[in-house]
Amino acid sequence: MCEDEVPRAVSPEAPDYLRQTYWWAYGHPLAVWFWDRAPLINLVLLGNYRRLVAAALSSLSNPIEGAVLQVANAYGQLVPRIQRQLGEQGRFDLVDVLPLQLENAKRKLSLPDKRIRFHLCDACALPFPADRYDFVLVFFLAHELPAEQRRVMLSEALRVLKPGGRLVLLDFHCPHALHPFRLWQKAVFTLFEPFADDMWHNDLAGYLPAAVPHAVLEKEIFFGGLYQKLIVTKEEGRSRISGGAGFLPGQTGV
Repeated sequence: MCEDEVPRAVSPEAPDYLRQTYWWAYGHPLAVWFWDRAPLINLVLLGNYRRLVAAALSSLSNPIEGAVLQVANAYGQLVPRIQRQLGEQGRFDLVDVLPLQLENAKRKLSLPDKRIRFHLCDACALPFPADRYDFVLVFFLAHELPAEQRRVMLSEALRVLKPGGRLVLLDFHCPHALHPFRLWQKAVFTLFEPFADDMWHNDLAGYLPAAVPHAVLEKEIFFGGLYQKLIVTKEEGRSRISGGAGFLPGQTGV
């Protein structure tokens, strides 16, 4: 397994919202032990986990011969499924701000694999040059971020995407008014996901940076509108965003 190729004199600190709001889900070994179980993940997504993973993978090339970045680890089998889809010339980078999550992902992979690298960094300050990746995948991360950090994360995701590449976003979506799980999901947001509620009131594409020329190629909704997939491409043109490790949380790039 290749080591992280990005020099890091100081590891990033977990953002306040992560430490204060999601410590029970991601920040402790017992949390990983409890939550990273296929039946439980599928229950949280109301039986849609496999369908949503398949939707994410179908938006990448098969086999993947270019470079793909996944922004933040995800519980379940998404990472090993990407590994199986990688072609001989493919490259897969995974970033997360928690070492525990990177170690959890490493344990699931077939070793050794020089095509895969892990990077400890904040999604709001990616340590990569612009126009680096053919695909950037963000799987159920956007709803966990406060609105401002969500804008910065998506700005960074587009910054490192090559012109003509694909940014693939899967996340929650406002369901039909009569959806049988609408009230259940609302209660889950209220109790456990305090930043997710605005996903029902604002279009996810509205958080994309106006400073980067882009277009939404596809929007697909699942399970009565409760979940969504967006495929966004970065168009040719001069971006007004510069960034990398110095692109600080709080900057929208707009």
